[in-house]
Amino acid sequence: MYERPETPYQRLFESEQLEEEQKEKLREIYKSLNMVKLREEIERLTKELYHMQERNGKDNFSDRNMIQPVSYFDNI
Repeated sequence: MYERPETPYQRLFESEQLEEEQKEKLREIYKSLNMVKLREEIERLTKELYHMQERNGKDNFSDRNMIQPVSYFDNI
């Protein structure tokens, strides 16, 4: 009845939109990804943005427009 769930990466590979050379390049990129390092980088950059905003001064500093340093993936 329904199609099986797939990631965009999987759907792209099953389509005929890419040439084999393009698929191979994407495979190499995908294999090189390290989810732990990506998570750490996202958290580091989020904290950096928070501190930049904090240093920008108290006039623009409110909870409403604040980027909070949060570990988004801790509950996964």
